[in-house]
Amino acid sequence: MTPLENFLKDVQEIHALRAGVDETSYYGALDALLNEHGKMLKPRVRCILHIKNRGAGLPDGGLFTADQFDKKSSHEVKKASSRLAERSR
Repeated sequence: MTPLENFLKDVQEIHALRAGVDETSYYGALDALLNEHGKMLKPRVRCILHIKNRGAGLPDGGLFTADQFDKKSSHEVKKASSRLAERSR
């Protein structure tokens, strides 16, 4: 299936349950769609939903390129994951 077909299927399934919230229940499907299409762009783009307020209100999400990701925070996540793995042994 194409990313769009997957998105439409996911949205239809969520809607059919009648248990979701009007907007935010569909965020997972939207995130997957935007990330799949973002992989095809040059430069590649990644969708991050529920980003923090940076002065213009609380946005639903944003599209970011790889150079916008902080390399240091990525390194810190790897260190924390490593420490967690050591504790679980």
